[in-house]
Amino acid sequence: MCTFALVEWTEGSDKGLRSILPIDCVRDFHEENYLNGDEKTPEEFLVEWRHGRKGANRQWPVYQARIIKVAKWEKSLKRVLCEMETNDEADTTKRVTKPNWRYVDSDEEEEEKGPAKKRAHLDEEERPISKKKIHGERTEAPEKTEAPETVL
Repeated sequence: MCTFALVEWTEGSDKGLRSILPIDCVRDFHEENYLNGDEKTPEEFLVEWRHGRKGANRQWPVYQARIIKVAKWEKSLKRVLCEMETNDEADTTKRVTKPNWRYVDSDEEEEEKGPAKKRAHLDEEERPISKKKIHGERTEAPEKTEAPETVL
């Protein structure tokens, strides 16, 4: 006897999302017909969303959903749901590949720059002033001028 269902919402603001619900939330669901693959079993069912408050007419809001899987234990459906979500994330999070900058033609090289140079590898003109002083390119100190003596 199955007690939980993994459903995918087919309407409303949660369209395409999946939830695990008790099987008694699904209206007109007959487990034997569903498991036997009866042709008369509809693909979509009306499902009561039993969270939050009841509506103005003291009934739970009802939405259409497609049953993906039914099971006796909620934990087994959580495992299936987790696998489905990781597969979905793998499909949607694939990054666009970028060619290696070393193998790009010279025409494309102007548009895309390679990795930034480290400061130690910069030419003398590109180095910051503080680095020039460290490496021996000190500028001449201004000549000392004597301050005028003040008389008190």
